[in-house]
Amino acid sequence: MRIFAGCVVVSVCIAAYRYSQPQPRLVDGLRSCANVEEVESALLKCTRDVVLEQLEMVSPTTLLREAATSEIPRAYGDCHPIAHMIGQETYKQSHNLEQTLAQCSNACFDGCLHGALGEAVVEELGVDDPDLDLAHMDTQQIETIGGKFCQGFATMPLCHGIGHILYTLTEDFKASSRVCKNIATGVLLDECMTGVYMQGVGGIANSLVLGTSVPSLAESSDGDFGYPCSMIPRSERQFQHSCYKYLPAYQQVMYAKMNIENPAEKLTRSTRHCETLRMPERSYCFEGMGRYTPFYVAPTGTTTEGFINICANLPKESDKESCMFGRIRIVRSYGKNNEALTYCSAVQSENLRHACFFSFFSYYGLDTVPSEASACSDAPSRPLCASELALYAQELPALRTSDRYRY
Repeated sequence: MRIFAGCVVVSVCIAAYRYSQPQPRLVDGLRSCANVEEVESALLKCTRDVVLEQLEMVSPTTLLREAATSEIPRAYGDCHPIAHMIGQETYKQSHNLEQTLAQCSNACFDGCLHGALGEAVVEELGVDDPDLDLAHMDTQQIETIGGKFCQGFATMPLCHGIGHILYTLTEDFKASSRVCKNIATGVLLDECMTGVYMQGVGGIANSLVLGTSVPSLAESSDGDFGYPCSMIPRSERQFQHSCYKYLPAYQQVMYAKMNIENPAEKLTRSTRHCETLRMPERSYCFEGMGRYTPFYVAPTGTTTEGFINICANLPKESDKESCMFGRIRIVRSYGKNNEALTYCSAVQSENLRHACFFSFFSYYGLDTVPSEASACSDAPSRPLCASELALYAQELPALRTSDRYRY
């Protein structure tokens, strides 16, 4: 204790001693929660307590960085729900959305931004108990508030968060879609509806939890394996795309109820369902499977080759490309550029490799071609990445008209 002998102010001494001690890591707390709490509401409380404890010691940005680079327990799916809670608890400290958003980052698929927005909107709506009051709110109120968060490309993560909140209020896909159409267009409309369908999956891993109760899955009353996507008319193609991104998550709950645990059987059943659809729904369906390839791979097979084979072994070339698009976009969404480029570099089929790299490059937007320095810096083979980038530049005008790349 001699290093504190010169301390004059007691509070400074206490702080100096506290920060000189080894601090528990976020992931250690999450593992403790996941190992003990089997009920999701208990897991939620435990996790919030861990996040609050961590925010007393480190900044939200630092905590997000740890969440994004750590191996998160499977109970959470990935780091996205952890980022939700970091955003929520950070907002509660300041009640200033602009300040909180500045402390967030895009790590963990923008989860911190979604969480902060959720808390701010609940506060603006004047809700005392989200578990009881949100379900009775008028959608006009959220339409008025939500409109300002769905204006311009920079608001995409926030518009997605509005979609989460909309479904929480309505628990109705059609009602939510009406509001999304009133406040957003183009890619922002896709983001709003993506939030709606993600919230419908329920559970900690997919939903934005605005109270103390974990939302449950929106289930089909007749066991429809394509629900809720099968309920969307073909005229609302963009809504179909938003929905099929998450269809495997809805199906995963059905598999659990059917006691189907074998990943290979899940893969077969999901593939067969996608094969029954016409284009472009079929393409969207396989894209969703690509986003959720871990569902179809045994724990021992979660390697680059294992994930690639899920897509590479699908029936048609277009199915393979859609699947690869989904896989690369979700990996890219979590900022894992090296992982995405490693996938693409390892693909043996030339056509599928092109599709893989095109999926990666298109994440930068379809208005411009990224520079080699920005797009290929993390590539295992920079010459290969550079040659694919040159090909992408040639093909970009055609990609802009493709359903796959438009949304």
